[in-house]
Amino acid sequence: QAWLGVPLVLGEKVMGLLAVQSYTPGVGYTDRDRELLTFISYQIANGLERQRAAAELKNAYADLERRVAERTIELSEQIEVREQVEQRLKHEVLHDSLTGLPNRAYLRDQLVRALAHRERDPSYRFAVLFMDLDRFKVINDSVGHLVGDALLKEVARRFARCIRGGRDMVARLGGDEFAILMDLDNNEGALRMAQRVIEALREPVRVEGKDLFTGVSVGIAMSAPHYTSPEDLLRDADIAMYRAKAAGRHRFEVFDEQLHEQALQLLETESDLRRGVTRREFVPYFQPIVRLSDGGVVGYEALMRWNHPERGVLAP
Repeated sequence: QAWLGVPLVLGEKVMGLLAVQSYTPGVGYTDRDRELLTFISYQIANGLERQRAAAELKNAYADLERRVAERTIELSEQIEVREQVEQRLKHEVLHDSLTGLPNRAYLRDQLVRALAHRERDPSYRFAVLFMDLDRFKVINDSVGHLVGDALLKEVARRFARCIRGGRDMVARLGGDEFAILMDLDNNEGALRMAQRVIEALREPVRVEGKDLFTGVSVGIAMSAPHYTSPEDLLRDADIAMYRAKAAGRHRFEVFDEQLHEQALQLLETESDLRRGVTRREFVPYFQPIVRLSDGGVVGYEALMRWNHPERGVLAP
């Protein structure tokens, strides 16, 4: 019998043995056989090495995919949490914390959109209703702020029931001021909305066993080509609201140019009054008080006159 063996070398490490054995009598192995077997052992060792490397690479890819999948899930969860936080923060920034209604910033953004819509399509019409509760300060001072807050929440719910979903929005501007932005088919739609809002507060609001009676005064500003900013619309609706209050409350008024002129005149008069004090344009007049029996002067009534530089002497 003859036997021939060579080592299986991977790198510099012997990993095994490649051996051949002959059971035929008289058959042996030569150096040529040994060289051939050594060559074959190299090929086998290289094959084994490639197989081992491929297995390691496959395991590495599998581990990488697992880690990527885990990281992807982790990132997805983080993104979802971040989006939820961003949505919550955005909601808090654009909504009133007490009533949950959109706030002034949200309303202004929608007014900008409405003005842009009207610029693109001149046939598009909308209106702004500015609402202020009547007697709210009296109620708030009498029963306290907690009851006042509960009243505002109920008022907000009633106003929200007045609007049309998808076409109108109601916002709380602050304090006891609210506003509605609504699309219009015709101007009468704004008047009907104002009446619905007024009727919504006809019934008392019951808070902590108390029936609280309040009302609302409404000013309306209709969209028009000269409006270019939300502030102008809110200003004019506010002016109309104050006219409604002056006219007896629990009613609405529509803004027109006459109201605008009156507001400008009032502003001008207030400015003139302040300048008049500085310029010493106010002078006292003493009007005698006469005794009827004999015409004798028994005293004087002190009166103030305004010596206006343009309008002359003005009586009270």
